[in-house]
Amino acid sequence: MNTLFSREFIHANIMGPNALLLAEEVSASLALKPGMRVLDLACGTGMTSMYLAKEFGVEVVAMDLWIAAEDNANRFREMGLLGQITPLHMDVSDLPR
Repeated sequence: MNTLFSREFIHANIMGPNALLLAEEVSASLALKPGMRVLDLACGTGMTSMYLAKEFGVEVVAMDLWIAAEDNANRFREMGLLGQITPLHMDVSDLPR
């Protein structure tokens, strides 16, 4: 289990399947390096964004339709990551084509 977050934090912010375990699995096959930019599409409460920022030092754009950007910004600020993660409240269909 991921040790970057307390059990209480995980339980308070998890949405759907265990996104942290999925992020650990997927990121193992990526060559993420500090300073890279990652789009965390459908980030929910931003736990995967925080994991990527903390674990790999990447810059994250955390986008979700259902969670307010202000709510995620508060979580990111509390974790000291607001400068590294940009929260967006946006529908993917609104992205430029």
